[in-house]
Amino acid sequence: MKRVRGFELMDDPDLDEQLHREALYSLMRLNSLSDLYEELWNRIKSCAQNNPEQKLKILDVATGIGDLPIKIWKNAEKEGIDLEISGCDISRRSITLAEDYATKS
Repeated sequence: MKRVRGFELMDDPDLDEQLHREALYSLMRLNSLSDLYEELWNRIKSCAQNNPEQKLKILDVATGIGDLPIKIWKNAEKEGIDLEISGCDISRRSITLAEDYATKS
Protein backbone atom coordinates (compact mmCIF):
# COMPACT_ATOMS: atom_id res chain seq x y z
CA MET A 1 0.00 0.00 0.00
CA LYS A 2 1.40 3.37 -1.00
CA ARG A 3 1.21 6.19 1.50
CA VAL A 4 -0.35 9.35 0.13
CA ARG A 5 0.42 12.55 1.96
CA GLY A 6 -1.70 15.57 1.34
CA PHE A 7 -3.24 18.62 2.87
CA GLU A 8 -5.53 17.92 5.79
CA LEU A 9 -8.69 20.00 6.03
CA MET A 10 -8.24 20.54 9.78
CA ASP A 11 -4.92 22.29 9.05
CA ASP A 12 -6.66 24.90 6.92
CA PRO A 13 -6.55 28.21 8.84
CA ASP A 14 -9.70 29.30 6.99
CA LEU A 15 -11.72 26.32 8.21
CA ASP A 16 -14.88 27.43 9.99
CA GLU A 17 -14.10 27.63 13.72
CA GLN A 18 -17.19 25.66 14.77
CA LEU A 19 -16.44 22.86 12.27
CA HIS A 20 -12.87 22.69 13.52
CA ARG A 21 -13.99 22.51 17.16
CA GLU A 22 -16.53 19.78 16.34
CA ALA A 23 -13.89 17.77 14.48
CA LEU A 24 -11.47 18.00 17.41
CA TYR A 25 -14.12 16.91 19.91
CA SER A 26 -15.06 14.03 17.59
CA LEU A 27 -11.42 12.92 17.53
CA MET A 28 -11.37 13.12 21.32
CA ARG A 29 -14.41 10.83 21.46
CA LEU A 30 -12.74 8.38 19.07
CA ASN A 31 -9.63 8.40 21.25
CA SER A 32 -11.71 7.59 24.31
CA LEU A 33 -13.51 4.73 22.55
CA SER A 34 -10.34 3.16 21.16
CA ASP A 35 -7.59 1.29 22.99
CA LEU A 36 -5.10 3.97 21.97
CA TYR A 37 -4.87 5.61 25.38
CA GLU A 38 -4.45 2.35 27.29
CA GLU A 39 -1.77 1.20 24.88
CA LEU A 40 0.14 4.47 25.22
CA TRP A 41 -0.25 4.58 28.99
CA ASN A 42 0.95 0.99 29.45
CA ARG A 43 4.09 1.69 27.41
CA ILE A 44 4.81 4.94 29.24
CA LYS A 45 4.26 3.35 32.64
CA SER A 46 6.52 0.42 31.72
CA CYS A 47 9.23 2.78 30.52
CA ALA A 48 8.98 4.78 33.75
CA GLN A 49 9.20 1.62 35.88
CA ASN A 50 12.24 0.41 33.94
CA ASN A 51 13.98 3.80 34.32
CA PRO A 52 12.80 5.18 37.67
CA GLU A 53 15.72 7.60 38.01
CA GLN A 54 14.99 9.29 34.69
CA LYS A 55 12.41 11.96 33.98
CA LEU A 56 10.34 10.95 30.96
CA LYS A 57 9.87 13.54 28.24
CA ILE A 58 7.06 13.10 25.75
CA LEU A 59 6.07 15.19 22.75
CA ASP A 60 2.61 14.73 21.25
CA VAL A 61 2.86 15.90 17.64
CA ALA A 62 -0.47 17.02 16.10
CA THR A 63 -1.97 17.08 19.59
CA GLY A 64 -5.33 18.47 18.48
CA ILE A 65 -7.28 19.31 21.60
CA GLY A 66 -4.63 17.70 23.82
CA ASP A 67 -6.84 15.03 25.36
CA LEU A 68 -4.24 12.25 25.25
CA PRO A 69 -1.35 14.16 26.83
CA ILE A 70 -3.65 15.58 29.50
CA LYS A 71 -4.94 12.13 30.41
CA ILE A 72 -1.41 10.71 30.43
CA TRP A 73 -0.14 13.56 32.61
CA LYS A 74 -2.97 13.09 35.13
CA ASN A 75 -2.27 9.37 35.45
CA ALA A 76 1.47 9.97 35.73
CA GLU A 77 0.82 12.41 38.55
CA LYS A 78 -1.39 9.84 40.36
CA GLU A 79 1.27 7.14 39.92
CA GLY A 80 4.12 9.43 41.03
CA ILE A 81 5.83 9.23 37.63
CA ASP A 82 8.13 12.14 36.83
CA LEU A 83 6.91 13.23 33.42
CA GLU A 84 7.32 16.24 31.19
CA ILE A 85 4.79 16.22 28.40
CA SER A 86 4.32 18.74 25.61
CA GLY A 87 1.96 18.97 22.69
CA CYS A 88 2.33 20.79 19.41
CA ASP A 89 0.07 21.33 16.43
CA ILE A 90 0.29 23.21 13.16
CA SER A 91 -3.05 24.84 13.93
CA ARG A 92 -2.93 27.80 16.31
CA ARG A 93 -6.66 27.29 16.87
CA SER A 94 -6.05 23.72 18.04
CA ILE A 95 -3.42 24.93 20.49
CA THR A 96 -5.81 27.55 21.85
CA LEU A 97 -8.54 24.93 22.28
CA ALA A 98 -6.05 22.54 23.90
CA GLU A 99 -4.97 25.23 26.38
CA ASP A 100 -8.61 25.90 27.22
CA TYR A 101 -9.34 22.18 27.57
CA ALA A 102 -6.31 21.74 29.85
CA THR A 103 -7.43 24.49 32.21
CA LYS A 104 -10.90 22.91 32.47
CA SER A 105 -9.60 19.34 32.95
